[in-house]
Amino acid sequence: MSKSIFISEANRIAIRNALLKVNGRATEHVFSSFLEIQNLATVAEDELEQLEIPRSKRIGALYFGHSGERLASFDKHTRLGTRVALKRKTIGWYLEVDRSRQVILHCDGGEKNKLHISEEQDAIAVEKFRKKYEVCKRETNVQTSQG
Repeated sequence: MSKSIFISEANRIAIRNALLKVNGRATEHVFSSFLEIQNLATVAEDELEQLEIPRSKRIGALYFGHSGERLASFDKHTRLGTRVALKRKTIGWYLEVDRSRQVILHCDGGEKNKLHISEEQDAIAVEKFRKKYEVCKRETNVQTSQG
């Protein structure tokens, strides 16, 4: 069973301790505070909102956040960063401790943050998006451009 911590002010210390454990001795280019994780959860929720997925259907969505900025191109060394996994459950976002880990950062800055949704959530998002436009047959376009 994966260890999850609800992202809330009440769990600030538990989240910080989990990050310290994941980061090991690394102190730069890593997620190290509750506020950083809370901000990721806000971004993840905003992305689901933009996709117009109803709150009741957001359960199970995952958001992977990667710490660390782009390193200077002349810096030949790698750095350790943090990859955290957040999971949307009924009441909000949780830090998935067992899915979070250290990652190696290169001068390209590593991976970007990414939302992962289920096929059902994708179908909802596509359906909502398609309601925003109509597809015209080629003949219709020709008639309107000549008329």
